[in-house]
Amino acid sequence: MYFDEQSLAKAFEKCFDFFEKLDNRLAALEKREYGVGGERLLDSQDLCNLLNVSKRTLERYRRENRLPFLKIKGKVFFKLSDVESCMKRINAKKFDN
Repeated sequence: MYFDEQSLAKAFEKCFDFFEKLDNRLAALEKREYGVGGERLLDSQDLCNLLNVSKRTLERYRRENRLPFLKIKGKVFFKLSDVESCMKRINAKKFDN
C-alpha cells in the first residue's frame, strides 16, 4: 500500500490535532474542582483512593459521624479540610497512646 507524502502529512496533522484537543480537555479536567466557598471537595471515590479504604468503610465512617460530609444533588462529598483535621486527630490519638 502506497501513501503519498501529502496524505500522510494530513493524517499526522489530524492525529496531532486530536491529541492536542485531548490534552487541553485533560488539563481542563485537572483544574476543575468541586468547591463550596472556594474549598475543595472530594467525592467518595477520591476519598477511598486517598485513604486507601473501601466504600463500605467510608460509609461506616459517615454513619458513625467520624467524618463530616455534604450531600449535593444526592451525591456525597467531603471537605478536604474536614478530612485533614480528622486525620490530624487520628494521628494525635495514636501518638498519645
